[in-house]
Amino acid sequence: MTAKRFSHIPFLRPFLIALQFLTRIPVPDLGPPDDADFRASVRCYPLVGLFIGILTVLFALLLPLLFPSRLLQSVLLVAFDLLITGGLHLDGLMDTADGFLSYRDKARVLDIMRDSRVGAMAVLAVIITLTVRIAALAALPTATRLSVLLVAPFLARGQLLLVIRFNPLARDDGLSRQALDVFDWRDLLPYLVALLLTVWLARLSGFIMALAAGAVAVWLSRVARQRIGGMTGDVYGAAVELAQVATVLAAAVHLP
Repeated sequence: MTAKRFSHIPFLRPFLIALQFLTRIPVPDLGPPDDADFRASVRCYPLVGLFIGILTVLFALLLPLLFPSRLLQSVLLVAFDLLITGGLHLDGLMDTADGFLSYRDKARVLDIMRDSRVGAMAVLAVIITLTVRIAALAALPTATRLSVLLVAPFLARGQLLLVIRFNPLARDDGLSRQALDVFDWRDLLPYLVALLLTVWLARLSGFIMALAAGAVAVWLSRVARQRIGGMTGDVYGAAVELAQVATVLAAAVHLP
């Protein structure tokens, strides 16, 4: 199917552009996207998260047939997520950690976040994030773990719409400017769907997971406004990564 034929399927082209941007999953040749394409694709971010969740659940169902160790399964599940996304959000978390934890002025923090070199704070952020995700997944009962693997990517990218909609930008260049220009209130519907799906699948645990992801969005938004005056693409990536960690941690909370 050519790029021209995709233009006759209004929903499919934005979804595939979002899939191409947020993952390393091969998609057909779409041709160069314009600003309107990019703006429309932002609305599909939660659906990309759901697609990632479905693939991860299928992988999780296969793993016990090969490896009995739950710890090893958890390591491979996190590795599978990184393989699908190409570490895009983790890279944003690393840059954000290096910048925010440098405690410099705004201009210097933004320079550090642009720098491709990896600092000590980035390394610590990666180690802590991956370790917590792996340990929490290993601690979950099988049914709960499958629910989390499905909804965590969906919920994390759903709350990203909220982060984009209600926060200014730290700078006016880059893809984040195009993302911000897209929104009106109707575009928050995918986030509401993410919340409802999470609660429906996991009941009280789902409600706690949704609260945890939302709390990350509020906290990181506040920190970003204080440190650099708003959001960047790196902070968006950090928001997704931290929301996934918060979601799996919330699922691991023991409820009497």
